[in-house]
Amino acid sequence: MQLANDRLASLLPEWHLLLKAWSADGRITAAAQEALLLKGEPQALTDLTKQWAAGEFGGLPPIVLLSSADINGALGAYALSTGTIYLNADWLAGASKEQVFSVLTEELGHHLDGLLNAMDTPGDEGELFAALLHGDGVISAQQRQRMMNESELGSVVVASQ
Repeated sequence: MQLANDRLASLLPEWHLLLKAWSADGRITAAAQEALLLKGEPQALTDLTKQWAAGEFGGLPPIVLLSSADINGALGAYALSTGTIYLNADWLAGASKEQVFSVLTEELGHHLDGLLNAMDTPGDEGELFAALLHGDGVISAQQRQRMMNESELGSVVVASQ
């Protein structure tokens, strides 16, 4: 678990730089509006993107590492009930930087959905959010349809100690 903790600590500053750039140029707002089916720009989103553009990341959810067994083999998960992003520590230790950033961004999309919408957006809105931000942001109609029809519900075991 220590290897995964060290890896996460080394990658978070670079992910924060991505969030800062995406917030400053409006890409996070545009991706959130499209993926989360937002009407306009909610004040909470405006506030967060202003903070992130300024390099202030206190508004991000906490990130907790879990074993692959505890996260049921998923690479990452977001729990609205705890407001926490969970990452698969076993996967994280050997994942590429781009893979980690993609999973973190996807789970951030789920977090934003929980903050900004009264009900869960249909489909895998987090995957769509991440896909819009990574690469050139162009999503084919087939990819979009797959994401909109996908269910992202699952279970995570978090043991209190």
